[in-house]
Amino acid sequence: KLLFILIPVLVVVVLVVLLAIVLTNKYVPIVKDGYLEDYSDEITVGDAFEGFFANGVWTEFKTEKDDIIVEFNGECEYGDDMVDVCIQFEVDEDEETFEVVCIERDDELLSRRERVYLLETVYEKTDAND
Repeated sequence: KLLFILIPVLVVVVLVVLLAIVLTNKYVPIVKDGYLEDYSDEITVGDAFEGFFANGVWTEFKTEKDDIIVEFNGECEYGDDMVDVCIQFEVDEDEETFEVVCIERDDELLSRRERVYLLETVYEKTDAND
């Protein structure tokens, strides 16, 4: 009898948690479903990143200055190693636009040239896999 009570309660708790996660990600879809037009106007950021990075996780937060940041964390091959990559996008809520503001590889900030090279590689590999 206890099992018949616990299972529905657990299902409700899981559904509430999943709903809370979905509802709190207001800005992630703007980036995931958007385009980095310098690299492609046909492949969304989400599709490009899913095709290139392993273990991708999207989050969002506001800075102390109320800037809206969407952050992507994933893993990719770099040379012979797997590295952690963090890419941050600043979102303009009114315009529903975004721009890349920071990319780190294993907690090291990438230069502008390295950022461009990484994003070009992401989109080239994604385009080649289609």
